[in-house]
Amino acid sequence: MSDPEIHGTIKDAIITDWGIAVGYIHGDTKGRFIDGTLISTSRILKQEGDIIHTRNSVYRVERKQGN
Repeated sequence: MSDPEIHGTIKDAIITDWGIAVGYIHGDTKGRFIDGTLISTSRILKQEGDIIHTRNSVYRVERKQGN
């Protein structure tokens, strides 16, 4: 099984009680956001270590220190 295509990295990420990630996107391969844009994802459908899968994207998350 191959690794999923990562569509970007969310830095200083917080995973909320609502099952979404909030943080600053970097390296968006779909060209939707410029680096450093604050985003919130759609609901997280699956999480594997530091990789999260949403409805349309796969992100690497770097959690905010202290959370």
